[in-house]
Amino acid sequence: MDISRTITVILYYDEYEREMGDGYYPVTSIKCETESHFKITHETFFLSNSGAWEQKNTSVKEAILIPGWNSYVAINGLDCDEGIKLLKILNEKSKKLQLQMGVVEVLQGNMICNSNNRMLYPKNQRFI
Repeated sequence: MDISRTITVILYYDEYEREMGDGYYPVTSIKCETESHFKITHETFFLSNSGAWEQKNTSVKEAILIPGWNSYVAINGLDCDEGIKLLKILNEKSKKLQLQMGVVEVLQGNMICNSNNRMLYPKNQRFI
């Protein structure tokens, strides 16, 4: 796997909303890091050949029916302008790595999907 196609970013999410069933909607930044209900997560994305940044791993886990086992949480959505912000962060980090590796033709993503192949950004397109 090409290391410049695998990017891990730090995001924030509202733990209270996630636990109350509202979903997992991470953001690229928060106004006040001291707010007790916001948690930090590390999300890993892989740039596919189709140009989609695919969520591959997360530090947020959900307990499943078998005690001691966990499943990773798929991102439910990206609110407001979080999709374009995250896409910019992923492309900038990837470009930096590619240039450091001496890649001639820099690859950039144009969409984001979660670990269930659900399109997160742009919202009006379908991921195939």
